[in-house]
Amino acid sequence: MFCLVNMGNGMNWVTFVSNASNYTKYYGFSPLLVDMFSLSYMITYPFVCFPQSYIIDNVSLKWGVII
Repeated sequence: MFCLVNMGNGMNWVTFVSNASNYTKYYGFSPLLVDMFSLSYMITYPFVCFPQSYIIDNVSLKWGVII
């Protein structure tokens, strides 16, 4: 379950950049800002993944997914 949730979340963020031209037209953002927003997932993932994995292993799957 944890793996499927992470795969879906990661795929959502990675495919975000392929629609960057639509976001720049509709919302008026610069392409660099859209790319940086998509990159924010890749930067924060390692810092969130390890504590979350620790909580899943030592506390419970329920609390790990909720947090």
